[in-house]
Amino acid sequence: MILVESGSATLLIDHAIDGIPASTGDGTGGPDFIYRYPLLAGQRVTLPAIGTIQFRNDGDESSTLLLISLVAEGDLSLPTVLARS
Repeated sequence: MILVESGSATLLIDHAIDGIPASTGDGTGGPDFIYRYPLLAGQRVTLPAIGTIQFRNDGDESSTLLLISLVAEGDLSLPTVLARS
């Protein structure tokens, strides 16, 4: 799950996410199609376990995102997160 703590962010993903409307997307999905989800402070989104995601700050303010990840008991593996400035 990702929570936007402050500012805003745009989520780019190659699969639709149930429960939130995308600003672009035709329902086809796939590796060459990108859905755009504008997110504001206080909004959260649960990410699917499949697909490629990217977050981008299209605004003038700094933004802060919080990643919350749950793993099964005894499983020490964590998701790989790549960050760019």
